Amino acid sequence: MNHFHDGSSLFFHENPQPMWIFQTDTLRIVEVNNAAIIQYGYSRAEFMELTIKNLRPEEDLQLLTDCIKKYKPCEKNVWETRHKDKAGKVFFVKVYASPLEYNGVSCWLTTVQNIQETLDFKQEIAEKAYKLQQVLDNSLDVICAFDKEGCFVECSKASIQIWGYTPEELLGQQSLDFVYEEDRSLTLKAGKFITGGENVTNFQNRYIKKDGTLISILWSARWDSEKEIMFCIAKDATEKVQAENKIKDQADRVNDILERITDSFFAVDTDWKVTYWNQEAEKLLQRPRAEILNQNLWEVYQDAIPLKFYSEYHRALREQVAVHFEEYFDPLQIWLEVTAYPSLGGLSVFFKDITEKINIQKAIRESKERYDIIAKATNDIIWDWNLVTDEAIWNDAFKAILGYKTTKGCTSGSSWIEHVHPDDRQRVKESISKVLKKSGKWEEEYRFRCADGTYKYFLDRAFLMKDNNGKPVRMIGSMQDISQLKIKQKEIEERNQRILEIAHSNSHLVRKPLANILGVTQLLAEKEDNEHNELLQLLKESALELDFILKEVAEKTLERDYQSSE
Repeated sequence: MNHFHDGSSLFFHENPQPMWIFQTDTLRIVEVNNAAIIQYGYSRAEFMELTIKNLRPEEDLQLLTDCIKKYKPCEKNVWETRHKDKAGKVFFVKVYASPLEYNGVSCWLTTVQNIQETLDFKQEIAEKAYKLQQVLDNSLDVICAFDKEGCFVECSKASIQIWGYTPEELLGQQSLDFVYEEDRSLTLKAGKFITGGENVTNFQNRYIKKDGTLISILWSARWDSEKEIMFCIAKDATEKVQAENKIKDQADRVNDILERITDSFFAVDTDWKVTYWNQEAEKLLQRPRAEILNQNLWEVYQDAIPLKFYSEYHRALREQVAVHFEEYFDPLQIWLEVTAYPSLGGLSVFFKDITEKINIQKAIRESKERYDIIAKATNDIIWDWNLVTDEAIWNDAFKAILGYKTTKGCTSGSSWIEHVHPDDRQRVKESISKVLKKSGKWEEEYRFRCADGTYKYFLDRAFLMKDNNGKPVRMIGSMQDISQLKIKQKEIEERNQRILEIAHSNSHLVRKPLANILGVTQLLAEKEDNEHNELLQLLKESALELDFILKEVAEKTLERDYQSSE
């Protein structure tokens, strides 16, 4: 045949999806619609000079040959592959091919759906989910959530290390049951403050571990009144008292990736009678073609009259303009993306289900909201270093703790290293180099330069992530300010040194006159007619006892000096 019948021609030429017809034996393109011309950048005349091989990257030609061999002449063939446009841009597509006879020649009718945006969207979601999960799984503190009854609903793996319980053992359990009895009243009082809208940081109580021992815990908590969930961070206070700066809460699981579907299509005349209803429309709107053809669209779908469907379709016909919109159709509980084109005979409508896309966008927003809640509950400096681009990203604690107005001076790995104290810099470089060759966790203490030129001590802990080929691509870590701890350690060391010096000095200065007393006492005792022998003996015994005490002081001083040097 030389042309389509009116319905098929309308469907082919006005379809927003690229379509063409190619000969079975030569693969030459013999017909193409406007959408394909726009998508691929070729003119209609240029298209007629091409074969379908010209639309494939050179490295995919063998795959094309294999696919053609697998064509089933009596069926609709569907597969995913790559195409390239006139400019050489390569993108992923989903191809639908059906056999037909055109101008008396065996041909194939091909419809192409560009799925590159969908694939990119899926990749973005997967990366965000992976990043959040890695932060959660590798946190050294317990990240958990309680419902309004105080029961665990979420818990990170750090519970094994801190409490001895796995997350599975804690889920559904009453959190108060693990609190030491003497601390329960205070814990309940803190819980009321939190659910009343107060943010609590560094609240301390004692928890009963699985082995029955007690452990002190520092809590940071925030109440989400909308979801009626309390998000918490529990830190082991026996190792460090200061609260964790910024720990990401476990985000809700991101919904499944948007399924790829083909467009549904129907056409109506100027009296709103349905003249065409394709198979995809039957599936999506759950109405057989026989029930809808020649029926008035608004009599069948009265529920759509108050919605955009009615107003936008009428505007398209009245103003003779194409319209594009999204609308929710409650009877089927689906979101639809609609494109309607006016024509002399009526209206052509293309639409597809985007419910899953809307739900995914909602899930991402909720995920970001939960991330922001955790970010406000902690104070540590959180950093994210992209090892591929050498880009370093910091949270707001970087400015608050170090005194910088912006993070512009520290936006790369190399600039971060430059802020490390010169005496610590080489050690930190070597430590990072070692972990990049291996994998897993990294931990180091070092001094970092503040905005005023002074340095603060930090305990930095990070986790290394690799791609599927084992190449390091990202490090995510948290810097805990331990400057006050270092100051206290230095004060203790200086005080101990002063004690040692005093002990050494007293031992030598006191024993010299004591030795003189013992010598004189001995000389007087040797005189036979000495009438004070009893008093001299008492004086001698007291001097010997004092000498013994001084020796003990000297020995313990030496012993402590030796232990300090170790």
